[in-house]
Amino acid sequence: MSIKNKSLKELIEQDKKEQRELYGGNKSSSGSSVNKDLPENQQEIQERLNALRGDALNSGDRNSEGNSAVNNAFSNVLSKSNFVKGMAAGAAGSGLANNIVANNNRDMTDYVQYQVKNADITINDEILDLKDVDFKIRKIMNKHDVLELNFNFFTKDADKYKGYVYTLMNTIGIGLNRVKESGEDDFKAVFDGIIEEIEVIQSKGELSSGRILAYSKSILLDKVLKFRTFTNPELTVDGVINEIAAEYTDVVFHIDDSLVGKPIPHILFQFGETDFEFLNRMLNIMNYGLTTHLGSVVCGLLELTVYDLPVETEIYTTIRRDKNLSYKIKGTNPFNVVEKVNMIMEDEEAVRVVYSSDMWIENKTVQCEMVLVDLNDKQLRHDFPLIINEKMSGSAVEAKVVEVGGENGIATVTLDFTDGLARLTDRKSQAYKDNYAGIFKFPYTTMYSSTNSGMFVTPEANDVVSVYFPNGNDSLAYVQGCVNNPGNERASNPNVRNYTLGGDDNAGGAPLFNFQLSSNSFNVSTTDHVGLSSKNMMNISTSEQLVVNSNNRTVTTKGNSFEEADSMCMISKSKTSVISNDSVAVVSKNKVTVGGQSSTNVGGGSFTHITGKAAKLN
Repeated sequence: MSIKNKSLKELIEQDKKEQRELYGGNKSSSGSSVNKDLPENQQEIQERLNALRGDALNSGDRNSEGNSAVNNAFSNVLSKSNFVKGMAAGAAGSGLANNIVANNNRDMTDYVQYQVKNADITINDEILDLKDVDFKIRKIMNKHDVLELNFNFFTKDADKYKGYVYTLMNTIGIGLNRVKESGEDDFKAVFDGIIEEIEVIQSKGELSSGRILAYSKSILLDKVLKFRTFTNPELTVDGVINEIAAEYTDVVFHIDDSLVGKPIPHILFQFGETDFEFLNRMLNIMNYGLTTHLGSVVCGLLELTVYDLPVETEIYTTIRRDKNLSYKIKGTNPFNVVEKVNMIMEDEEAVRVVYSSDMWIENKTVQCEMVLVDLNDKQLRHDFPLIINEKMSGSAVEAKVVEVGGENGIATVTLDFTDGLARLTDRKSQAYKDNYAGIFKFPYTTMYSSTNSGMFVTPEANDVVSVYFPNGNDSLAYVQGCVNNPGNERASNPNVRNYTLGGDDNAGGAPLFNFQLSSNSFNVSTTDHVGLSSKNMMNISTSEQLVVNSNNRTVTTKGNSFEEADSMCMISKSKTSVISNDSVAVVSKNKVTVGGQSSTNVGGGSFTHITGKAAKLN
């Protein structure tokens, strides 16, 4: 990207001024040797700059020919011994001389380094006329880029800057400009984000001041705490990312090719997390990074241009922390996180990825300290610290039962979390409909073991249950029990313990309850009443003895009553009566005996009829 004509004009005029001061004699310099042989060189530089100034400024963009001419002009001048001696002797006022001396006389002019005066700082895409600019930029994987900017501006423009105070979502960008030694224009964007804080301090003088704190556009993903589910095991990582990205039209998302079509590691809950926190955690499970690159969010790595960087021009440090090996480089070539750098050393070259990058202004020049990590094929050779959602650990959320079933011999239910997640929100958070309800089978707690001891209660469809998360692993969630179900107030009465069943389709809509016991004895004891009733048939059977004890016994039937046994005996301690409103028949295939120890009375009505082959009356 080319520098605008105005920027080039300022550049040339500034250096022209510095050269004029140097060759015209610096009053603060000591020693007459500084100006002894300079008039000839001064005239030469003046002629070269005047010629180049007219050619370069007449074109819309600086072309390579103009750039090369500028570079060659200064290269020729630098080769003259009297020019170098003049700088070394006393040209302390020259910015160009300071840069060369500070860099140990390397062939590095202010056309090679990024100078803050050549930076384009924009708000809402408008280039600002800022003075005395100072900034710090902090970039690191899995976090937002942070910009701290201090500046002065003309007080007459105060209303424009105060306008940024009274509006939201103001964007800010920083681009650096320079001309390489080869004569090529070199533009480097180092920040693209959103202003989070801004202060404008208006002065009565010519200049006022301002301060800006800004974050990369990824901050838009980090504003609202959210609750939602991704409980379909067949979801893919890029599918989840795209579902979230659909809400952010101002942010560009880049997804690593290796993540496309890759299944999610396990079911996932966004539990009181922002979208940035959740995506960070999901990728972290698979040891991928979430990175901000200027105005975009990068999931994994990004295929970018590989930049060559000769290490001998920088301060180079090798670092090991546990298993992680990294490389720290400090110099004047800034790079953004996730960019690839080909580190050129004396005996080898290696392409590495920028893990973190700090940029700041020092002596009006942009400085950068970055940490790079190795690549293993297309994956970072780096172990990221494990990210755990502490809000989820030990928490519970309500859900509605969709279906009761089992899997691999384990009791399970499928659930709908829509209402339960909504109950967790407040005015600063948001819950989503459960788009994956009824898919994943959650285990539920039962009050019995694998040996079938004890009693249990099974949740039913539409019951509200409590789902517990024992730790930060979403897939280990299980159902604790039923909660907040309309009608379960009956369980609060200590004097009543009952089962209330709805209709069962297998029983024609009637309640159906199958109660089984496998123990040696079963006792039911009450202080008042036990009732057994059936609208159809009741069958009581035993292989051995059936004993019924009571103070009084009443057996009432509307139809016939039958008693059948191999042998039957009725014993009464006092009187026994057989009464019928009609007739009474005592019939035996053998002998019938009616007798009493004191007397026996047989008779009744107006007539007694005794029949038999033989009759004996005594």
